[in-house]
Amino acid sequence: MKRGFTPIILALALAGVAAAVPASWRARYDKLERVYAAKDMAGLSALCAKDLVWVQVDGTKKNRAETLAEFAGMFQSDKVRVHEKLLSVKKNGNTVDVSCEVFAVFSVKGK
Repeated sequence: MKRGFTPIILALALAGVAAAVPASWRARYDKLERVYAAKDMAGLSALCAKDLVWVQVDGTKKNRAETLAEFAGMFQSDKVRVHEKLLSVKKNGNTVDVSCEVFAVFSVKGK
């Protein structure tokens, strides 16, 4: 019986986290996925704040220019598929902390 409760509790907990993400942010990330698929650097640039700081999993930080340069390299792939699952969005003054899981596939012909 205990096994049956764990997945249910986990599902409810995840549903609670998902509910914390405002619809406007979900729409923004849907647009971001379309920008990735189109390999649209101008569109990506337009979505990024001028003072963007991208904090990596290991805690290192990339500024806007470094972030856009990394994506420009990834956009050299023949096909780009990215899905971002938003986990939470927390506003703190002028800062917004976004937590998400990113799933990406970059296809290169012959590789």
